[in-house]
Amino acid sequence: MEVVGQLPADSSLRLAVEEQEADFVIAGADYGFEEISEVLVQHPRVQVLEVAGDGRESFLYHLRPARTPLGELSPRTIVDAIRDARGTT
Repeated sequence: MEVVGQLPADSSLRLAVEEQEADFVIAGADYGFEEISEVLVQHPRVQVLEVAGDGRESFLYHLRPARTPLGELSPRTIVDAIRDARGTT
């Protein structure tokens, strides 16, 4: 693993990812969800580890296309897949 650089607190996360050609970014909680989402949409292979202000919590953001076998197709399978994608049960 190579650490490329450090980002000043007031700089753009998207620009830093593009300039450093980063695959993985550790960011403080000062970057909002919208800015992290923008980075992931424009750079789908990047993963962002967000560390909360107190350093005790962290969150991993990533977009990763994946193929998930669902088994035999049925109306119930379709409903369950949609609910899973939405995060509802």
